[in-house]
Amino acid sequence: FLSAQETGLYAATATIGRTVLFVTSSLGIVMFPKVAALHERGERIVGVLLQGLLGALVLSAAVEVVLFAAPSIVVRILFGPAFAAIAPLVGWYGLAMLLLAVAGILTAYFLAVGNRTFVLLLLFCCVLQATLIVVRHSTASQLVQAVLAANAMLVILLLIMLAVQMRRVREPAVARR
Repeated sequence: FLSAQETGLYAATATIGRTVLFVTSSLGIVMFPKVAALHERGERIVGVLLQGLLGALVLSAAVEVVLFAAPSIVVRILFGPAFAAIAPLVGWYGLAMLLLAVAGILTAYFLAVGNRTFVLLLLFCCVLQATLIVVRHSTASQLVQAVLAANAMLVILLLIMLAVQMRRVREPAVARR
């Protein structure tokens, strides 16, 4: 959809923004077996989930601070002055990756407890992102907006799903019948 120049700008933006995701990538992998073991034994999982979410937020936020506070410096160091136009975008793409990191922790949790319903939400958000890109796709900025909107929707839906699941777990068995 993009011109060659806009494609290069988007690729550079995505490369920088994905650093937010890279710093959190191991959290879900570490969290998964702990949650699965606790779930299997019928023990409380919330603490491990909160640690994973907090870890993702803290690590991602550390990178985000740099991307929003000094985007021009980051872009200049990594890609040179020819890519100065992406400076306003890198923090926003990084925010989209922060949201994806949070979604990754939540999906690892749902996998660990055997709840696969999140796949439908993920599919919905993939379709949403593709639709947003098809509708608005003339600039790198519009693609960043599509990724950010779809990831924000994914996190919101996953948090709603988590709240519903947590509420069901707290209800007495008799009330669920």
